[in-house]
Amino acid sequence: MLLDASLGVSQILSPDYKSLLELLPPTSPQVTQTKRRLQLLEPRQQAAQQKEMAEMTSKLKNLGNSILGSLFFSFSDRQC
Repeated sequence: MLLDASLGVSQILSPDYKSLLELLPPTSPQVTQTKRRLQLLEPRQQAAQQKEMAEMTSKLKNLGNSILGSLFFSFSDRQC
């Protein structure tokens, strides 16, 4: 399996933990441990997604400002 460098560890592991929960029998002692790790992983994944979204929004604003800058229009003055 090739790993995409843009994916964080939490984005890679989350589906694996969910698949593991489906495969394990409900009485397995690993179920509790897997659920706990998944719960700890989800906030980190959400934080990483928010950070990535902020970075993309900033890059798009900069691109728009560079293209429209000659027309004296700026996205920095607008709220998106």
